[in-house]
Amino acid sequence: MGADAGRRWGSGDQLEGYVRDRLVNYPHFFKNHEGDDLPLMSATIPGQFNRSGHGIDIMALDQRRTLWIIEVSRGSTRGAALIKQLGTRKDGNAQMSPAWRTQKKDKFLELPNSYEKLVALFDVQGMSEVDVLSLFDSKLNDHRVAIVVPDGCHVEGLNTGVSFGQEIYTFFVSEGIRLHTRGKRR
Repeated sequence: MGADAGRRWGSGDQLEGYVRDRLVNYPHFFKNHEGDDLPLMSATIPGQFNRSGHGIDIMALDQRRTLWIIEVSRGSTRGAALIKQLGTRKDGNAQMSPAWRTQKKDKFLELPNSYEKLVALFDVQGMSEVDVLSLFDSKLNDHRVAIVVPDGCHVEGLNTGVSFGQEIYTFFVSEGIRLHTRGKRR
């Protein structure tokens, strides 16, 4: 089992915590529609900037040191189907689009502990804040994206820049995991 330096910052959502654990400790757990694995990650941090959970769900660094921006969703129940809608948000940007990611990254950097989180993510203890921010910017130039949803969840959206065959990853949900509860989001 891997030691995730970012675990010190828990996830406000049970499913996001579950996904973060699997990203670090369970190879071959997430598959895209082409059958490729989401790489095993060295570290993860939450990227939300408020208590409502707005922002980037997970920022992760894979073992090749590539930065990943990851959206986690259980989907919304529509009839018998689960749907994740990457629709246009209040700010006018489609969720997970390049403009949306830039905006949420900027909000994340306003957090008082963003520097500490990035140090843990990149494993660069002792690096100056200016250098950590420079490293973050350089990693953002070549970052990857992933949308992680349960098996059978349909993902839709326009103007996201997301490659639906390659950047949507699914995972098996065992009977013990409840994705939805009546009246409450978990």
